[in-house]
Amino acid sequence: MRSPNTIAMKRLDELVKQDESAAEKLFNQLPLSQKVQQVLAAPWDVRIRLILLAHNARQLVQALPPDELYWTVKQYGLEDALSIITMTSHEQFQYMIDLDCWQRDILDPAALARWYRLLSKCNENKVLEWFVRTDESLIVSTLQQFIHVEKIEEQSDISEEYARMPLATLDGVYYFHFLRDDAHTYLMPLLQAVYHHNPQLFYSLVEGVLHDFSAEVMEEALRWRISRIAEHGFPDPEEAASIYQFVSDKEVALLRKGCTVRDADGEQLIAPQGTGLSIRHSIATAGIPPVLADALEMLPTPELCEQIQRLLVNVANKVICVDGRPANSLTDTLHAMKRTLGL
Repeated sequence: MRSPNTIAMKRLDELVKQDESAAEKLFNQLPLSQKVQQVLAAPWDVRIRLILLAHNARQLVQALPPDELYWTVKQYGLEDALSIITMTSHEQFQYMIDLDCWQRDILDPAALARWYRLLSKCNENKVLEWFVRTDESLIVSTLQQFIHVEKIEEQSDISEEYARMPLATLDGVYYFHFLRDDAHTYLMPLLQAVYHHNPQLFYSLVEGVLHDFSAEVMEEALRWRISRIAEHGFPDPEEAASIYQFVSDKEVALLRKGCTVRDADGEQLIAPQGTGLSIRHSIATAGIPPVLADALEMLPTPELCEQIQRLLVNVANKVICVDGRPANSLTDTLHAMKRTLGL
């Protein structure tokens, strides 16, 4: 028999559309792990509403896998999901930047502008967290897309220097010429926050924008990005190509030997019939075969179900890499998942 929590989870998707107050009460009776399951199983248009019903919304947001959170805010709309974005952990926010702001090995200025606009609407703690914890090469490289920096030199004729300087400055030494018409409106508040709270970092960044060779600093930022997204199942193309290598019958037999699931004492875990564990909406949307869906729902623990779904996502990410498809396209991501599922 299914537990009351499982029944509650099955009802919430529809209940949140019909009676938000009742859904809020029911949702907050669930432990955090089941709230996460419920959010991941919910359609894109319901996820944000569910998250905002949670009394521990920040904790819930930060418990979500970065890839699922990324698709949630993308499908909902970045501007509309601002309240969720402000609650993300640095790692989640970094992941979204890493996926959304690169076109292969080059930064995408239009995407960067969208995210910097969003960041300028976040609280100061979020702004400082981004500038302090992100690798400096990425920040310098992104700022170089929008700002040309000029500096008053100590030995120069000050009157002549001031006459030719752009208007934007925070300290009367470094002056900013903005390369996009609206960049001033969202970048100056960010730079001002950094200048006020961490002047050492501010000067390091503007010196980098002024002196660092753009191609070299972007290459360094790319290396850091590749390293970060590799932790989320995006290997380099050469490694990803192994996903299409031939698997012999002998290798399949060896894999089957390792399929028994055991607990810490070495006892085989048997799933009780009909545990009803949730399947991620992003996987179900791809058209998961019924036999696999049933198998996932029959797994003995939610942790094992999530682990296998994470492996499916990682395989799909390899498919994206080796097929040369953009990682920030939901259509291409679902296509890769279909291939992973053998569809």
